[in-house]
Amino acid sequence: MSGVGTKRTLKLLIDTNIWLDYFLGRTSATKPTVELFSRAAEAEDIVLFSSSLSVKDIYYILGRTMKADARRGGALAPEAIAAADETAWACVRLIRQKSIIASVGADEVFDSFVFKHYHNDFEDDLILGVANRIDADYVVTGDKDLIKHTNGVCIDVFQALRLVGEASGSSMLPI
Repeated sequence: MSGVGTKRTLKLLIDTNIWLDYFLGRTSATKPTVELFSRAAEAEDIVLFSSSLSVKDIYYILGRTMKADARRGGALAPEAIAAADETAWACVRLIRQKSIIASVGADEVFDSFVFKHYHNDFEDDLILGVANRIDADYVVTGDKDLIKHTNGVCIDVFQALRLVGEASGSSMLPI
């Protein structure tokens, strides 16, 4: 009775901008992103991935953003710097808890030249290279141009939330 009751694992590669929405609460996609991550954490057949380059960028952007916010109030105090750095580290720890980190190497750089013909953005093309290597089902991104140029490979957080609902058998959103 092979195959009976077995479910295929849904692999989602989470783009940098989705993580930034999650941590900064900066768009209307933040609440659905929280829901997506929550549902994925509860499901046995959904795996989230993140690119190692995304993790680096998130650390840098979050720290820089928090320091810039603190600087608006005057001089940047050592305590504000320490708080921003520790918060950025905490976000990296959370990414590690919620996803598998996929490294970016020479193969992904090579793949980026192939993907360049579809979407001429080196950073995005590296993400597509990572998605190719890990055999991701979808890249979840807020980048509308990337979504447009990839014929269904890249989806937004709302589409991902519907997929996660379908995978868990409890879709609450219309397709």
